[in-house]
Amino acid sequence: MALILRAFLEKCKKENTVITISPYMSSGKLSTGKIVDYDEEYVLLRGIDSRGKPNELVINVHAIYSLCSESKERKDEEKFKKIMSALAQGLQNPRLIEEGMEGQESLVTLMQVDPLTVEVGQALISLADREKEPNLLERVGSVRKHIAMEMGIIIPGVRFRDNLHLKSNAYVIKIKDVKVAKGEVVMGQLLALGHEQQLKHLKGIKTLDPTYGMPGMWISPEEKNKAETSGCMIFDPVSVIATHITEAIRKNGSDLLGREETIGLIENFKRTHPMAVENLIPEVISYGMIQKILQNLIKERVSIRDLATIMETLEDCIHVTKDPERLTEYARQALARTISRDYANNQGIITALTLDSSIEQTIMLAIQKEECCSLLAQDSKMGQKILKAVGRQIEKMNEKRVQPILLCPPEARPWIKKLTEHSFPELAVLSYKEIAPGFSIHNWANPISLEEEEEKVLQESSACRSEK
Repeated sequence: MALILRAFLEKCKKENTVITISPYMSSGKLSTGKIVDYDEEYVLLRGIDSRGKPNELVINVHAIYSLCSESKERKDEEKFKKIMSALAQGLQNPRLIEEGMEGQESLVTLMQVDPLTVEVGQALISLADREKEPNLLERVGSVRKHIAMEMGIIIPGVRFRDNLHLKSNAYVIKIKDVKVAKGEVVMGQLLALGHEQQLKHLKGIKTLDPTYGMPGMWISPEEKNKAETSGCMIFDPVSVIATHITEAIRKNGSDLLGREETIGLIENFKRTHPMAVENLIPEVISYGMIQKILQNLIKERVSIRDLATIMETLEDCIHVTKDPERLTEYARQALARTISRDYANNQGIITALTLDSSIEQTIMLAIQKEECCSLLAQDSKMGQKILKAVGRQIEKMNEKRVQPILLCPPEARPWIKKLTEHSFPELAVLSYKEIAPGFSIHNWANPISLEEEEEKVLQESSACRSEK
């Protein structure tokens, strides 16, 4: 917190200064009040609300932008005007006050981008109160531990901010100041998720789960037993937001693994495997290349927790190629057991789509002739045909709630992933070499064929003409 802002708040508290709250901030709960307490994040005000009744209001100190008082601070007009001017500009970071007061020193600090931020509407500010249960701050701590165990990366601390421009019950998840997810929750209620048949007898507000888009309904706590009896899954608002944060990290984890984080992982690994690092880094392979390889793995949700296997593979293969893309493929194959486990059911069966041999041969020939980029271009007729054929099967798998997986030759895997990742980001593309011994493959359907796709297109066109 800025020293001048801290001094100002402390002075107001000691002198029982009456603070006038902006109506946009108070939402009618409180119009004027006195500072009861404050810390690095929040200010607690106590006063009279619009109905003339005693009330309290917690305001995030980063978002205070309209303060008026009759305190003795007004005697120092110049200081008071500077404070009020900084606050009146929609202040999101109190360090701006320091910049306005003390010159250019803190400009560098202001330019820093937080790796992971959660912005909340006013009604959700209380979720970040450490003294209340359930507590979003504690839950995020659990999320970081879970991600470390699942993906092998250490997520930096999450910064919480209130955002007066959001709906009162809305939240936004940002990675490096870019919005990656958003949602809304209803305070004091529970989210019931299930099939339409399970939800139709419940009383509440229909909605969609913000994380996965499943049908849901916000219900009162009194409806909880009825919802559980119907087979619904029940989540409180904190659990909904925490789950959304977890999924946002899974989808964008590669953006959170910077150079410093990579060096930190390697240095920690070095304590238990000193020779594996000394023989490889930095003489043979740079930190930058390792970062790229780890990011490639995380981007496709491959855990890098088994860093020993990854480093050993790089040491074995770096003399064959220095291409990070090819080294990534070698690392994936070495992590076959981990990948197979993540995509198999309890019986060790992986349900997947496959491509007809003619499609595989076309792609392989294009790779050999270095024409794969043109073959897989978005405006390529061949690429579009493949996408349509794959898309039909993905729709059917989604209807049956089966995770879409496509198996293909190892040489073609990265190219097929590049082709499909924009249209079908949820599609996992695995190579045959990534299926470990002990796991079996169940073909979801016949191999995807362009001839069958063309026949279906002709049938659909004929049906349309018949209807006309």
